Amino acid sequence: EFLGDLVILHEFPHGPLIITYQMFVNSLDKLEARFSWEFYLAYVKDHPRHKKYNQSFLFRTFHSILESAYKDVGNDAIKLSKSMEPLMVGVSLKRFDAQTNDHDFLNEVLEGLREKNPKLNQYAEQIVQTAEEYLDTHGEEGVPYLIEQLGQEKLHNYPIVDITAGLKKMFKYGTSYRPLAPGADQDIASNFKREFFVAYYNEHHELPPTFQYVNVDPAIKRLIDKGNPGSIRECYKIPNDAWSKLNFKKCFTFDYFPQISDLLDDKAITPHSSHIYQVFAADALRVVGARKPAMLQQTRLILEILSRPDIDIKTFYEEVERTGRLPTLWAVIQLMAKERELKIDPRVFSILTFECRMMASACERNVSTNILRLFKQQSITQSGAELRQKMDSLITLPETDTYIWVRFHMDLEQWNYMFRSQQQAPLLQVFCDLFGVRHFQFLTRIFTDSMLISANKYTPPGMPNEFTTWDSHAGGNQGILQKTWTLITIIVIRAVMHRLDLEHRLTGSGDNQVLFVKLRKSANLRAMIDLIKGELRQAFTDVGLALKMEETWVSSKLTCYQRKYYLNGRLVEGILKLLVRCFSGTSDVDCGLNSTVTTAVNGGISLAEMSADPLLGPIFTLLEVYFNMMVDKHIADLVPRDKKRLVVLSLVSSDFGYLPIQQLPSFLYAGHQDVLSESLALMKYVWDHHPEYRHLLAGACCYKRGDDTIEAKLQLILEPSSLNIARPSLPEALLKRRVEDFLTSSPLVANVQLKKMFSSCQRTDQLALGAELLKIRPINTSLLNSLFNYSHIGSLLSTLSRFNKISSLVKLVGLNRSGNELENFTSRVHAMDRANLKYFFHRIRVVNPPKPGFLQSLLHGIWDQHIEFCVKHRMYPECVFSTRLFLISYTYHLDCELVSGPYTPPPAEQLRIVDNPATPLSDSSLLISPGFQIPSDLTLLEETRGPYQLYIGSRTRDPVQSIKLTSLEGIEAGVAIRTLLKLLAWMQSKGSSSTITDFIGQQVGSRIVGLQHLVGKIVPGTDGGEFNHRFGPPGTVMWAFINSTSVISTWYSISSNRATVLQRGEEDRYVFFQQLF
Repeated sequence: EFLGDLVILHEFPHGPLIITYQMFVNSLDKLEARFSWEFYLAYVKDHPRHKKYNQSFLFRTFHSILESAYKDVGNDAIKLSKSMEPLMVGVSLKRFDAQTNDHDFLNEVLEGLREKNPKLNQYAEQIVQTAEEYLDTHGEEGVPYLIEQLGQEKLHNYPIVDITAGLKKMFKYGTSYRPLAPGADQDIASNFKREFFVAYYNEHHELPPTFQYVNVDPAIKRLIDKGNPGSIRECYKIPNDAWSKLNFKKCFTFDYFPQISDLLDDKAITPHSSHIYQVFAADALRVVGARKPAMLQQTRLILEILSRPDIDIKTFYEEVERTGRLPTLWAVIQLMAKERELKIDPRVFSILTFECRMMASACERNVSTNILRLFKQQSITQSGAELRQKMDSLITLPETDTYIWVRFHMDLEQWNYMFRSQQQAPLLQVFCDLFGVRHFQFLTRIFTDSMLISANKYTPPGMPNEFTTWDSHAGGNQGILQKTWTLITIIVIRAVMHRLDLEHRLTGSGDNQVLFVKLRKSANLRAMIDLIKGELRQAFTDVGLALKMEETWVSSKLTCYQRKYYLNGRLVEGILKLLVRCFSGTSDVDCGLNSTVTTAVNGGISLAEMSADPLLGPIFTLLEVYFNMMVDKHIADLVPRDKKRLVVLSLVSSDFGYLPIQQLPSFLYAGHQDVLSESLALMKYVWDHHPEYRHLLAGACCYKRGDDTIEAKLQLILEPSSLNIARPSLPEALLKRRVEDFLTSSPLVANVQLKKMFSSCQRTDQLALGAELLKIRPINTSLLNSLFNYSHIGSLLSTLSRFNKISSLVKLVGLNRSGNELENFTSRVHAMDRANLKYFFHRIRVVNPPKPGFLQSLLHGIWDQHIEFCVKHRMYPECVFSTRLFLISYTYHLDCELVSGPYTPPPAEQLRIVDNPATPLSDSSLLISPGFQIPSDLTLLEETRGPYQLYIGSRTRDPVQSIKLTSLEGIEAGVAIRTLLKLLAWMQSKGSSSTITDFIGQQVGSRIVGLQHLVGKIVPGTDGGEFNHRFGPPGTVMWAFINSTSVISTWYSISSNRATVLQRGEEDRYVFFQQLF
């Protein structure tokens, strides 16, 4: 029974028990994690790849030690669980060369544990002894299994946190005096100017504009006159005093985000100080003699944006700059303890008032978009694929007879709390110069001018015997202004490396920085490593930060970034950490079974990314899908216990009217393009090799063609891969309709800009645009999808769809009644889930007798039309791909018309895998081999990399040329306009009809008045390439990269007249054999 934040367990063995809700969730989490863990151990017990490493014994021994520690020490045992990672690293480092690996790190970790709680010492020593004995048996091959044990922290109870202790920690570090070395603040700004001077040139091929004052240093003036900064190494030879006198002119236009939809986010905000008591419980307020205000303010950012008729962020800055401080109403910050924290003194996150949130977000986004992206050392602005590619190149930096690359893993003490206004002021002034504003000068006032209060609703300000409030906070906090602080951290490290004149690589985000240094092998190597550590510590001390030497470790073999480990250039499989959290249930916006399946698939793909085992990801995905279906009380009675019917459900895809379960290739390769082709190929394989499934597969292939309406055909443009099949409505459609109704009709939506946007995106406008696009021949759904998405209506629709993912708004809509019915949103979702399950298993039924072949059964009743389609378009009828293309044409009532688009043949139907072929056919074979120790030098790369020099890639010989447009406000034209211009350039060069070029011109004209009649004359053309190649999304254009850790980098060699352009090795992440077909 749930009573507020308490849970009553009425049937507890020793009588009713009352616990907190967090304790209840903690127990459920632990049970779920234990189930996943036990399942995994059972899976690997007899697995041929894992069997000899005796994982079960290792895992269970550590688990038993940690559980014993909890029973003995209690809450403090979390400190031992949190130390599993450094303990395993320490034990592993002692197995490597002492010159380039920290053998003392383990002792430092053990000493730190003894200081925290002496009772933990015996358990820590048991863990170390077990780990050392394991490596005695398995050697270096056992290191990955030790590193994996960091996931043990998730298998035990979360601690009972002390929120007050977290607040006191923030107060202690955030208000303490942090001395700066003389001139250290100016050195930060000078080092930034030097780095920016070079980075800007590398990106834009011109120097940033500067003021030509007479006091500019002659050396810098020579660089400006030459128009080229040379190398960063040469620029570091010019002293900081010289760079401090260099002043930049305005380089960037500050973006105030006039389209407020760009800043939509579902985050909490704090009411103004006049209404701050509204966030506390009424009984707690009575203790301090206060009460809630009569009128309440919004506490969610999205709802506040919707409720304000007009939002002008520029006026917020102007108000602060006019008075020199934050207005009192804005100057309050709530501090919320992190949920399910693994520390007794939890980290706390800042919840700002709306105005402060908008100012901080705008400044950070401007820094990220214009400045931070120039610094290639950071990873904040990099995508997952880019970061993965970057780490691949870093972890494989080659060791030679003369040099070795050593990794420095740095940990900065309470990084967020230690920054001060004084150390940032000169750098923020440079930002102001670059943007021509004063806004950055006042950023730190968000903390220094504010009152900080606990977000615990039971401890309002003034609560007796509770630490709840303070002001004059000199430091920062989690996430706020993090991009600026990241730049300072990078600048400090880079300055040390250039002062020591060492070749290095750096990657990092926030306080998580990994430095790769190339050092000469000599008798003084260890002394050089200690010198570097000492110089880094002193450099951070000089700027008021603290490098935690006891948690900073060095290795030439082991690399760690963002809690992913790499040993000898290969990713360590971190399965345990992921699998104990892989049962994530539904997403924040619960759309029923479809949402659960999507989340399960994503969890399985994440597992596949970290494992070389091709089955682990799909197994856990299907386990979660079937488990949720069979235990959900709203649908469990509809799920058959016939295993064969459940197997067939896993073979079909959402494009064919079923659940969004993805097939095996989607787990093996990220971004796989045509799921329906793969699904049909898999079903054909099962049909051919497992006759016992044919009767059910024949039933699963039965479907009813959808209506021949413009509404149905609009889906061909919006979702080109799906067939037009009649099926029950999905909860997502209901959710979308209810949200759109709310946004277009609710009096709670007062924002003038958003209301105008919503009213301009009516369904009739979408249908009219779809009808016009479908007149274009031949039909290429990739082209139509691009034209729709980048049209005015498509952009509005894209903005509108973002609201379907915003939890606060969905919750608000869910509380309303749906239409005129008495059922609420949740009940409707359950009913729709039941209708869809009935539909699925009505289709997956026995059909007698099945046709002689899978494709004949799939096309039962329309086989003759299929033959006609294949004859007309010169295709082979007994082919999955020709069947897939026919189904698109047939289900959308297109009269045997050939539709091109994001459709590809399944690789399984094209390739025959031959292991170690004796005599491969030179004209039809694809040779694949793994490669290690990738050279960093391009010349060496050409000469020595792998068995083949170059890759088959996806670059075209000449890129699409497009003009750059800038508005009168100085803001470059957006992505949609640039894409439309590139489309127009390519279409003109191909001699496309005036229908399509006129349409693109109209869409450009709707965004920039007067441009429509000029654009055809000023846009250059281009030659070569193919549409899908030119304009598809990155996952399609560059195709997929391998999604498994079994191969780090792969070389391809092929004899083909299709692969006309090869790309260099640094692009290897974007190579996949399907590109060749």
